[in-house]
Amino acid sequence: MNIRQTIFSTIIAIILTLFILIFFLLKPLLVQIQKLSQVVEQQQIIVKNPDFQEQYQARIASIEADYQAIEPRLSILKQSILEKEEAIRFIEILENTAQQTHLTQEIKIKPASLANESEQKEQKNILIFSLSLVGDFSNFLRFLEMIENNQYLLQVQKIQIKALRDKEKQLTGQVQSNVEIKVYIHQ
Repeated sequence: MNIRQTIFSTIIAIILTLFILIFFLLKPLLVQIQKLSQVVEQQQIIVKNPDFQEQYQARIASIEADYQAIEPRLSILKQSILEKEEAIRFIEILENTAQQTHLTQEIKIKPASLANESEQKEQKNILIFSLSLVGDFSNFLRFLEMIENNQYLLQVQKIQIKALRDKEKQLTGQVQSNVEIKVYIHQ
């Protein structure tokens, strides 16, 4: 082969390589660009539709009216959510309430690793307290009422109650209750 044929075959090889690269790399990109442009065109048609604009304006007006109705209550809601740094205040509320209702208690904060899957996702916005209480059943009910009516947003999740017996297997009139309380927090 002479030089002219070598140069010609090299140019043809380069052109074929470029053609193959363009065909296999750029063609899928062009197809995606075409699909996206069709979607954009459809959205522009929808947005330019006067009926859509009226519905959009009506929806905005509805949202504004809803916000105006809710706005006065937002400060109350903000006060109902416990600041994470002030979790000790809620523990003090639990202790004081147990003392007022003549219950002995043990408080534990449930670790995130023991929470179920849905709780783990929202774990950053809640604290879960596990309480073990011992005392009269009526005092336990008073305790629950006082806790549920405190200023913080919470949810009593689980309640387990069992009657206590003495050494002779006689009922003592006391109950042991395990309660799980989810308290919503703001970080």
